[in-house]
Amino acid sequence: MQGRVVIVTGGAKGIGRYAAHTLAKAGAKVVLADADVERMHKTLGEIHRLNAEALAIPTMCATRRMCDA
Repeated sequence: MQGRVVIVTGGAKGIGRYAAHTLAKAGAKVVLADADVERMHKTLGEIHRLNAEALAIPTMCATRRMCDA
């Protein structure tokens, strides 16, 4: 995963958070996408403390229409 960019939807908590941590530890550049902005930024801080590259993008995709741009 070294150097690859990975988007983790639902990355603020639960399985998404675990996946984001695992990918960051494997060398991926992680993009967190989640509607829970507060928890997403907490997870972002955790990943930065792993010395991994990451950014957070508030995202709400409850329906397909919400995700179509």
